[in-house]
Amino acid sequence: MTHAAPEAPPKTASPELPVGGTGRGPSMGLTALVLALTTLVLSTFCAAFVGVVLIEAQEFSDGTWAGMPRTFQVKTSALLAAQAACGLMGLVAMAVGATAFLRRRGRGAARMAMIVAGLGPLVAWGTWSAASSVAA
Repeated sequence: MTHAAPEAPPKTASPELPVGGTGRGPSMGLTALVLALTTLVLSTFCAAFVGVVLIEAQEFSDGTWAGMPRTFQVKTSALLAAQAACGLMGLVAMAVGATAFLRRRGRGAARMAMIVAGLGPLVAWGTWSAASSVAA
């Protein structure tokens, strides 16, 4: 009786180790979340200050930009520019979060970053509305 030698299983290629910095860690999603939270906080502060400054400026002017005192124009312009910068930071956080989610690099944090970045304008609007009604 001759037995046939068992066939050896085919050799598989050894898995390649990722090159430094290309691993699938959660750092991209966490970066998006930190950026979104920072944007939310800064945008909320800017919205509160814009609401207060605009109400104060209306007390000293006729309600138009031209009638507003120069100091309030400068304050309001700076705060509105900061608010616009926060909006752009929110869009960047949303894009980084979407990229991290699709590339599976910190999906949970990326999902939260997209939610926080999406809620940012609503929170800022609510803060501005509350601040302007309190200051009035």
